[in-house]
Amino acid sequence: MKKLTVLVPVYKGSVVLPMTLDSLVKQTDQDFMVFIGDDNNPDNKKEITKTREIVNQYSKKLSLIYIKTPKNLGCQLHFQFLVDRTKTELVTFLAQDDIFSNDAVSSIIKAFDKHPKIGALTRPYFWFFDHIKHPIRHVPPINPNKDEILSLKDGKKIVTAVFGSVGQISGLAFRRKLIKAKFNKDIFPGHIYPFADIMKRCPVIMLKNYIIAVGTKQSQSRKISSVYSESPTVQWLRMFDYVFKENKYKKIRKLGYEHILKNYEGLVQLKNYAPDGILEEEIKITIQRRWQNIFSPKFWFYAAISLLTPRNILRKITDWYKNTILSKNIPEISFKI
Repeated sequence: MKKLTVLVPVYKGSVVLPMTLDSLVKQTDQDFMVFIGDDNNPDNKKEITKTREIVNQYSKKLSLIYIKTPKNLGCQLHFQFLVDRTKTELVTFLAQDDIFSNDAVSSIIKAFDKHPKIGALTRPYFWFFDHIKHPIRHVPPINPNKDEILSLKDGKKIVTAVFGSVGQISGLAFRRKLIKAKFNKDIFPGHIYPFADIMKRCPVIMLKNYIIAVGTKQSQSRKISSVYSESPTVQWLRMFDYVFKENKYKKIRKLGYEHILKNYEGLVQLKNYAPDGILEEEIKITIQRRWQNIFSPKFWFYAAISLLTPRNILRKITDWYKNTILSKNIPEISFKI
């Protein structure tokens, strides 16, 4: 049996899926299965046909299984649907528009083999728009010199490392037998429930090397405004309250609250892509749940620019800033492709 299963959830992803599967074909370690989950609506026969055609093209290049959901489940329930059908020791995810480095599978397997007590794995990553060699944002490793093993005893260090890096599901990896908590239906932190639950029982590891490049051009968070219909902050706070509800995790809850309630940059994303009214509600929640924000110049800067700038203008400014300013401040990233 293969060591690892790579889960590739697909929804209206035929345009970008070949790029993602190409990165799996190029893996230096082929000790893995690929499950492609097709969550397209059953009546979207054109997209389903395209996805199946792509699967057929790669079926001789990869140990690949195609699974069609009985109905459109939505991303988080789709994740659970796929995990429930895996039997390998390890499981990881690769979103339909993201790219694995050539040594991604090898890095994941080696980390779990070298550290038998860890239950889950996270990693640094970067976003790109048009070209993978032009990163526009990044989440750095907690320690650039070595893979870092973390436990809840590390307090703020583990909260910063883990909850600062698990917002994207690609490259997150688990020991399959330790996944006890279900993936939650909430759009933004739903995939974090099982990861955070494992943290309560086992140490986790953050890799030093970048193994994931996250594509943004076809991102559904830019195209489907309904994903923001409920406050992302409320969803995150609910996750912390549910997973760390026991009194002994009071400190972790508090650190988690502070981490998410200081994500001021998220206000710009809501103005750009959320339905009307969500931004104002998010600002209200951010102040109610962390009153210290009223004394933060950074908070008021992001709140003001989001409230006062027309959406069509702010979108252009945001993309320009990421591509021409923010990208230049990213340190050189080693990414094997």
